[in-house]
Amino acid sequence: ALFFWPTGNLMAPNGSGGFRRAPRYYVPGVADISGIYKGLPVFFEVKRHNGSLSKAQRLFGDRAEYNRGRYFLVRSVQDVIEALEKIT
Repeated sequence: ALFFWPTGNLMAPNGSGGFRRAPRYYVPGVADISGIYKGLPVFFEVKRHNGSLSKAQRLFGDRAEYNRGRYFLVRSVQDVIEALEKIT
């Protein structure tokens, strides 16, 4: 069974060319989509075709995997499908 949700960590524009302050308990680098699949925590960081992970995102991914979670950088729906197929 699949159970996923958006993390809601998108920074909204503030109208002055910048972004609103991060929420009080915001975790830097947290993945865009989090969930549970086959009893494991799974995290997807969504990027455009040329996007790369920030230092905070790499650290979050390392911590997730250290704690038996799965972390994936995805750029398409096909990437998500292939990532899920790797989870046994």
